[in-house]
Amino acid sequence: MFKPDSDVRKRAISKCLVLEVHRMAVIAACQGVLVRDGAHDARSSAADALGQLGEHAASALPALVKASLHDASADVRSRAAGALAKFGEHAASAVPVLEAAFRGETADIRRRAAGALAKLGEHAAPAVPPLGAALQDANA
Repeated sequence: MFKPDSDVRKRAISKCLVLEVHRMAVIAACQGVLVRDGAHDARSSAADALGQLGEHAASALPALVKASLHDASADVRSRAAGALAKFGEHAASAVPVLEAAFRGETADIRRRAAGALAKLGEHAAPAVPPLGAALQDANA
């Protein structure tokens, strides 16, 4: 999966999603790209792919959580937060991370984090006060 051309890696990730028979290998490959790939567009594609796999890719939650907070690319952070939304209640452990991402520097990250929190239902209760405060912030 680590070819020199990031476009090749992006296309490979999208094609691998149809290979449900090899789902665990696809998840492992996407995690590897998300954590180690130098190309932000490949990492973004990996986050999207893991989100599409949703709860089937629960083993990737730690990598997505880390990417949503610490990736150098705002696009990767945003897509990782958006991917967490697709895990539903399986992402309940990510509430503090999503709460932090909601205070992120871009509107897209905040929107995706809020969307992920909304999908967590009652599990997102600890994030309600900061979300309420953000509604009062004209810059949020």
